[in-house]
Amino acid sequence: MRFPKLPFILFSSICITITSCSSDEDSASDTLPVQPEVVNPANEKLVSVVYPFSNNIPYMMDKQTFEYDNLNRISKIKFTGFVYGVTYVNPDLIEINLLEDPIEGRKMVSKKTISLKDGNVILIVDKKFDLIETTNESKNAATDSTLFSYSNKYLSKVQFYGKSVNWGNSYSLDKQFDFIEVNGNITQAKETSEYSGITEVNYSYDSNPYVNMGDMVYETPLYFGSVEGLHVFFKDKLGKKNVNNIAKADFSYEKRSNQFLGYRTIFFTRNLDKNGRLSEILLSGTITKSVDGTPSSSFNNEKMSFIYK
Repeated sequence: MRFPKLPFILFSSICITITSCSSDEDSASDTLPVQPEVVNPANEKLVSVVYPFSNNIPYMMDKQTFEYDNLNRISKIKFTGFVYGVTYVNPDLIEINLLEDPIEGRKMVSKKTISLKDGNVILIVDKKFDLIETTNESKNAATDSTLFSYSNKYLSKVQFYGKSVNWGNSYSLDKQFDFIEVNGNITQAKETSEYSGITEVNYSYDSNPYVNMGDMVYETPLYFGSVEGLHVFFKDKLGKKNVNNIAKADFSYEKRSNQFLGYRTIFFTRNLDKNGRLSEILLSGTITKSVDGTPSSSFNNEKMSFIYK
């Protein structure tokens, strides 16, 4: 059977039409805008904090990172080469175990047992020792116990006790913080320490509503009441929050040698991101090296950053 041949002109027109359509489709595909990923801030969590880190201030802390479980609770904390795992045994009992440490030649073993009442920490017992890797021998066994007291539902006292086989293996009070609350704000923190004398901090407040985590930086009641720098973990477990925000801290010292470096004043500034979350805390102020509080140097806008993902 023979099929009639299509005229060449018609065949060429078909080819041009097909080619033209294909070209239009490719062109349309190439020019489609790439849609940015939409992130809901409500689904983001605080994944790390970066503390002020500068030679201009008396001491520094390293960056901390956090992981969460499927109930949005902190399940792992990492900083300075240490990794802590958090286990929520029941509403009134939490355990924090040291999973990894950066020390060579030995393994540090630490288990913190945290007792709570009405959601607030009332006791932390930290049992720890060093395990020598070459001999599997345990050394430097110690137990730290920290007691928390509350008044009018605000943190009023924290007592740090220590016991070590190297120091008689009996408990002694290493330091104590006493807090005074006035009209919903903690206005004074007083540290009494066997080793560093007495430090009194008086706080002034702004008139703005409390900013969540706005007191999670150095030298605040939350900072003093937390254990081993785990401030993010303890931020919702140390009594009622202040009504307003700390604007200034003034320091005075007693029974302390002049061979120390301490804060004299700190001014606090907080900045929020476009979603209304705390993004940074800036510290400015003065440093003293003497008990009489004479300023010896100053610092300006030392920054703590909050990262969400």
